[in-house]
Amino acid sequence: MHFAIIGKHTSLSLIELDALIASSNDTEIIKNNIVVFSTNRSEALNILGGTIKSGRVVDESALEPILAEHTLLGTADLTKAKQFKKEHASIRRFKEVPLTHADMDIKKKWIELINLWKGKWGVVENYQNIWLYEAIDFNKPSSGMNIGMMPSKLAHILITIATEITDPKKHTVRDPFCGFGTTNFLANAHGYNTIGSDIKIAEAKRNHKRWTQQEYFSAQQKMTFFKHDVLDAFDKPFLNHVDYIVSEWRLWPTVSHKTRLPALDTNVIKISEIYKAFFENILASQKTLSKLKKIVITVPEYQEYNETQVADILEKFLIEKELSHTFIEETYARKKQKVGRKILIVVL
Repeated sequence: MHFAIIGKHTSLSLIELDALIASSNDTEIIKNNIVVFSTNRSEALNILGGTIKSGRVVDESALEPILAEHTLLGTADLTKAKQFKKEHASIRRFKEVPLTHADMDIKKKWIELINLWKGKWGVVENYQNIWLYEAIDFNKPSSGMNIGMMPSKLAHILITIATEITDPKKHTVRDPFCGFGTTNFLANAHGYNTIGSDIKIAEAKRNHKRWTQQEYFSAQQKMTFFKHDVLDAFDKPFLNHVDYIVSEWRLWPTVSHKTRLPALDTNVIKISEIYKAFFENILASQKTLSKLKKIVITVPEYQEYNETQVADILEKFLIEKELSHTFIEETYARKKQKVGRKILIVVL
């Protein structure tokens, strides 16, 4: 058995994790953010973006040889930590580690144990790679969340949902609204070939130069950026290599507490038309996009707005076009953010 500590966007994290779970019958949420499950792909747990920590489940009686190999112990259960220190001469120090906290020192030098339930412990083997996100987000402007730049962690989760963590060397991820290149750099870091396009690509190309100097850069994988409007045909020959599309069109136009209802109504209509044109182009380019398997994109959703949303309009459109699709019920939004994100999955 294995366990995972998932983030606050539960539904999104569980859908990502589902690719690695052997059977839904072997899955149990034992606490609000702790999931226990069976998997035959444990080596891929360290790739997940929506999982803060993960590892294997062991009986407390099996901890003795594990503790004997370490001198530093991290855990949220300080009572047990004191007991282990008394019982195991090898343990010299212990440190309190919150369940949802990833600590670089713990990852590098310590062993972290999580008290799952009576007699069962989680041995942490994998941590969410927040250091990768920092490397990608370093040069983004501070206003990024206001103008709709996809957070690196969200882009990571969407990539793994799209690809289901298949062999990256054989697949290509495309972002047709690449912006600063976030999705492309994450796909590259995880070993995928990647193609990015947008109506303006100067920022992506500039960031690409910086990305090639990062420790996470994979020089073996192809990375291409080109200028393209999604309202135009997808007719470039190299697009026939694309297996997955993962993207976010900017959460435009910027809204604030001063934005009035008529403006939001107009925004919904304009944005919906762009998404519909995008999917029309996908359908019209099926010969070029012959390998395309899945599209995972975000759709803006206005908070505290009770009228028809973009997702409502797209739902009807996708049904009309007979496209197999799912909107994740949960909205990805931060506190005080006026525009959230609905996640749309389209299987071709």
